[in-house]
Amino acid sequence: MADLAESVGLRKASLFHHFASKDALYNAVFERLVHNLGGLVIEAAQTEGSFVERLDLMTDSFVSALGVQVSAARLILRELMDWGPFVRVRFAETWLPVLKAAERFVEDGQREGSFSAELSPRHVILSGLSLYMTTFAIGGVVEQFASSDCFAPDFIEERKKQLRTQLHAMLLRPGYVVQVAAAPQAAAPAPAAAAPATEATETPATPEGETASPSLGH
Repeated sequence: MADLAESVGLRKASLFHHFASKDALYNAVFERLVHNLGGLVIEAAQTEGSFVERLDLMTDSFVSALGVQVSAARLILRELMDWGPFVRVRFAETWLPVLKAAERFVEDGQREGSFSAELSPRHVILSGLSLYMTTFAIGGVVEQFASSDCFAPDFIEERKKQLRTQLHAMLLRPGYVVQVAAAPQAAAPAPAAAAPATEATETPATPEGETASPSLGH
C-alpha cells in the first residue's frame, strides 16, 4: 500500500478517501503508469530524427521517469512477474500496444539499415524491459554493489549514459557510425573599428634655414 500511495502522490492514510476500494486504487495506479511510461516510448519512436537519436531519446525519457517515480519499476515488475490482476485483465489494451510500438520501431530501424538485421525485434524488447527497469527495482542491490542511491541525480545521469552505450552495442549494425553533431564554430572576431578620422591641420612649410616662430597677435 505504501508503494501504491507513493505512485499516486498521496499519503497512505488518505488513499481510500479517493478510491472506493483497493482494487480501484490498484487499477488506477497501473493505468497511470502505463499511460505515462508507455507514452514516452511511443512519443520517442514517432518523433523526428535518426533511429539512433530516437533510441537515445527513448532511453533518456524512460530512465528519467523511473528515476523520479521511486516505486514504479518495482510495482511494474512485480505485477508482470506475478501476472497480477491488472495485466491479467488489461494487458492487451494497455501494455501490449506499447510493446508492439517498440517492436515496430526496431523493425523499421532494421529496414532503414541502422539496426542489425541479425536481431529478433521481439527479443530486443524483452531484453529492454530488464535493461530499463530492473536497476530501479533493486535499490538495495545497487546501494550495496555500486555504493550509490539509484534515485540520486548523478546515478540517473550515469545510468542514461551507460544504457545508451549498451543499446548502441546491442542494436546498431556492424560498421554503423553514430553521427555526432559538430560543435558550433566560434564566430570570427569582428574587425576592429577604424579610429575616427580627425581633420588634418596643414602646417605651412618653413623655408630651409629658418625657424618657424609662433605668430603674435597685435
